[in-house]
Amino acid sequence: MKTYPAGAHTLGELVHASLAIGREPFTVPGALDKAGTLNAFAAALDFPAWFGGNLDALNDCLGDWASALTVPATLVWERSATLDVGTAAAVESILGDAEAGSPHLSVIVLG
Repeated sequence: MKTYPAGAHTLGELVHASLAIGREPFTVPGALDKAGTLNAFAAALDFPAWFGGNLDALNDCLGDWASALTVPATLVWERSATLDVGTAAAVESILGDAEAGSPHLSVIVLG
């Protein structure tokens, strides 16, 4: 997992770089709080209706999503500066686990 500070790159630059090396980009926009962040992941990655809207459900659904990838992909999460530190750390840990569990996934955290 790569992490870039806010302002180091734009989302467009990261998407373009992903496409340039043959990786399908997926972007998750930043959100103000934990609930918004979980909803952003669910919407961006088309999680199933049973997604529970909590960190355990994020771990399960993201792991399933990453395991189902059949082509190289890059997931870019725009971490919001207003997101509490504990939630941000938990999401980053979940993203790291998903990346480690999928040979096709690369994760970038922006912000």
